[in-house]
Amino acid sequence: MNILILGTSNSILKNGYVSGLKRALPNASWTSLSSGASPGIQFSKYAKMDFTSYDLVVLDSVPNDEQYALQTPGYSYSNQNKRILLEVVSTISSQTKLIVLGIAIRDFFAKPSAIYTDRENLANNMGAQFIDFSSLLKVYQYLYDDVYSNHPAHPKDEISNKIGYYLGVAISHHYDHITNGAECVDYSKNFEIVSTHLNEGEIRNYKNSLTEAQYLECEKGNTVSISTQKKLIGFFVNGFQTNTFIQLTADNGAVLTVPLLYKRMEKGFLNLFAPLATFQTIKTLTVVDQYEGALQFKPRMTTGKRDIHTPKLQLGSFIHWDSEDESNLTAYNKVSNSNHLVLSDTVKNSVTDEVLKAIQASYTQSSGLTKIRYFFKLLRFKHRFKVTSLK
Repeated sequence: MNILILGTSNSILKNGYVSGLKRALPNASWTSLSSGASPGIQFSKYAKMDFTSYDLVVLDSVPNDEQYALQTPGYSYSNQNKRILLEVVSTISSQTKLIVLGIAIRDFFAKPSAIYTDRENLANNMGAQFIDFSSLLKVYQYLYDDVYSNHPAHPKDEISNKIGYYLGVAISHHYDHITNGAECVDYSKNFEIVSTHLNEGEIRNYKNSLTEAQYLECEKGNTVSISTQKKLIGFFVNGFQTNTFIQLTADNGAVLTVPLLYKRMEKGFLNLFAPLATFQTIKTLTVVDQYEGALQFKPRMTTGKRDIHTPKLQLGSFIHWDSEDESNLTAYNKVSNSNHLVLSDTVKNSVTDEVLKAIQASYTQSSGLTKIRYFFKLLRFKHRFKVTSLK
């Protein structure tokens, strides 16, 4: 089985859910194109990829989308954002089997955000499987005082690892019964990845055990021209080597300033996607040393301060998009009767069984008041998760 991971930092963590998946599927081949601290529209970079070469694609972007759309001033969960994600999901699902992970950030764990709910509806209507991570974590609350790590977007590694393992087992059992979205549309023609600037100038190449990337190094006064008429939705940068303002000049003459004020490191790279708050046709990008023109919002991971060094930008690819049907968001609103929770329900059964056995063991091994507490904990667990038998 050939599996592609398109994910956030949850998909990169050494002992997270991907590690569990690999334990359950030891003979699978794995490709990861994951990037942390970046919204899900970053994956439109791969819209023209041949997804038929993969037996399964896992898409994980909910936590970053929640942080950007709901916790980043100036950035909104616009209909254009929703439409781009719809087209990305549809394009993948038109070619292969797709699993969409629903990992909420801590602030939206108890009550699902609009993004979380929309993502499940989207998976449902695009023939994809949706993994309701939040419902699984709520089962584990009976074993753990806190199911999240110190990072607000990361469930504890131990828990994620087990969920990943159970998901891998569920995939192996149900793979033949999971279908791709036969009626989904391939929207890859709506996207354009512009990287011609990476063929000239001072190019920096980076590679680590997870990925490799290429950037054009730009200094104050450098300008990059953009020829496409499609709307710019964002671009990739090396966050470890970027601290500057940039000016974007639109085709109507408007000038927008984006503060790319990341914390620079002595070496290395952190591949980040910097989205625009408003998508429009951009003609030039220029590196500047100070704030000028209309200020865009501050991308996540930026510090808000220019450092003492010379302004520098390491610029990766631009992502452009245009759609004749950008107002059609039907897939977010209707709910079909598909089997989009088959894998999630199977995983939940495994998690429920694990936690039930752990509570039962604690009840059996305890005495006195502690035994009474475990008895009532067992009753509450049975009632909440509709467990019909006790050993």
